[in-house]
Amino acid sequence: MKDHTYSGARTQEPSASFLTPKDLQRELQIGEKLAYRLLKSGEIPSIRVGGVYRIRRSQLEAFGVPTEFVKPA
Repeated sequence: MKDHTYSGARTQEPSASFLTPKDLQRELQIGEKLAYRLLKSGEIPSIRVGGVYRIRRSQLEAFGVPTEFVKPA
């Protein structure tokens, strides 16, 4: 007998090419206020998706953080 149970929930793996502000804080070892100040000022380029900042990993390299040191989420 087959089990036809289906949860209906599908999740998509978060894109490894984008960081959240929390990830940014962890990677740069900075506080929340500084992270948002850098994002709002444009010093660290980002995009906003649904009001939430997303930072491309490649943009961190431009900020001076080699991407080989940035771990995927």
